[in-house]
Amino acid sequence: MGKSERQKGQRGEREVAEEINKVFGVKWARVPGSGGMDIKGDVRRPFGIKKTLCDMFHWEVKFQEHLNIWEAFIQSERDALLDPTNPSPIVVLRRSRTPWRVLIDLRLFLELLLELQEWREKGCASEKEEKISSQNHLLKPLGAHPDTQKEDTYEDWVKEKNKHKEEQTAKKEKKKLLNAKYT
Repeated sequence: MGKSERQKGQRGEREVAEEINKVFGVKWARVPGSGGMDIKGDVRRPFGIKKTLCDMFHWEVKFQEHLNIWEAFIQSERDALLDPTNPSPIVVLRRSRTPWRVLIDLRLFLELLLELQEWREKGCASEKEEKISSQNHLLKPLGAHPDTQKEDTYEDWVKEKNKHKEEQTAKKEKKKLLNAKYT
């Protein structure tokens, strides 16, 4: 990788950290060496700074014109396994003159949407969140499941969430065994 590509990547990491800081009012920063040392991930919360929901993710930032998104996500998954806080992998990516995009596991994304929906139903939504959700049909209540025509319940969601967690734990154990076998 050339110097200009490295600088572009570092600039992207700083941009993502700045966006997190604007939204959450914190002081996240890019990781020196882009996670090449003991600290993995491209952006993180420095020690001593308050935690936010952003801490539940392992952030991999890619500011490239041509990107293999599968390799990027695998890198994020692999590095997330090394983190003792057990974060979920996330890839934030963009090309020049395009907005930032996020690559995340579908089940985790749906869990986040469901938690947001439950939060809204409890009347905890802010005025800003209400305005955003009123413009976005994905944040409306789920209603009946299209295959079964059965109303989704909280108990169903909890069962599915626990099943997903068990699957993720089994996957992580399998990856650890494979990594140990080949290292």
